Amino acid sequence: QRRITHVWNLLSGLGPELRARAARPMADSDALVAMMAANADRLSTSPAEAARLLRGLTLALTHPMVAGVPHSATDIVHFFLNGIETRP
Repeated sequence: QRRITHVWNLLSGLGPELRARAARPMADSDALVAMMAANADRLSTSPAEAARLLRGLTLALTHPMVAGVPHSATDIVHFFLNGIETRP
């Protein structure tokens, strides 16, 4: 989350040329994909896609323009693993 916040702050100050270059899709995180792969039998999608989904959720729930108030890492992990459904 700190990295995303720093990147957004940095990008907001860049000129149009650098902003266009920064708009390319991020490369997959090998470490995050490996972490997901360790639990592949419990995933409903591929480890690479699960890693991308977690990154996207983290980005969305961290950026104040999207989330309003940034969510904690604990909340993000909870939403990722459990969704928003309440459980008995």
